[in-house]
Amino acid sequence: MSELQLGAIKGIDIPNEYIFFILKNNINTLIKHASGTTFSSVSVDEVLNMDLLVPIKNLKKIGDFLWKIESKIEINNKINDNLEKQLSFIFDFQISKLNGKFVHSKDISYILNGKHYAIFASQ
Repeated sequence: MSELQLGAIKGIDIPNEYIFFILKNNINTLIKHASGTTFSSVSVDEVLNMDLLVPIKNLKKIGDFLWKIESKIEINNKINDNLEKQLSFIFDFQISKLNGKFVHSKDISYILNGKHYAIFASQ
């Protein structure tokens, strides 16, 4: 399964964030019960009949905490993707300035990271 979609679960007095993490952490169990020819799906009965530990006292707190962590991970992934794109752009821009000329490897190392490296010790 390359993409996961979740339908609505109504009439359950459990925070959505908690349900999200319970299902996410039990995805292998859900996949085992999936059926269908065009789209694999799990029936409502299968989901509703799963045995889950639900600590009622701390439910909201646990769900909120896990949701915050998940959100931060998603933001960090977006930041990393953006930094990778910036690095690629800077690299492409610096390489384009060479105009197909042959250069010494120390010049390329400067272009890549802003530092000069001695490839061979001077004689």
